[in-house]
Amino acid sequence: MHKQKINPKKPKDVSRFNRWLKDFDEKDKSLNTGVRKRKWMLIIGGIFLLFILSFILFPASNVKPEKMDSPFSEIKTATQETSPRSAFELPVDSFENQLKRRLYEDVPEKE
Repeated sequence: MHKQKINPKKPKDVSRFNRWLKDFDEKDKSLNTGVRKRKWMLIIGGIFLLFILSFILFPASNVKPEKMDSPFSEIKTATQETSPRSAFELPVDSFENQLKRRLYEDVPEKE
């Protein structure tokens, strides 16, 4: 049997896109530096203009948050209670307070 030798060189790019890109790159490199700079400034300027126009033509939408209905809307939770909260209250403190409140609610009162 005849064995084929494996070429250690990297394989050639045979896809159409890679050949197309390579041709454009070589054409770009063959241009004069002044023409090349002007071409890329026009391309970058056009992209920037499209970016600015996107804000004018497609302004941000006005999203209004609405409370969503849930199947458990009848059940009141501790988070639905309206209690004043301090701006400096840490989450650990609030968890501790909720835990104490829950413990004291579950313990029957002794008279």
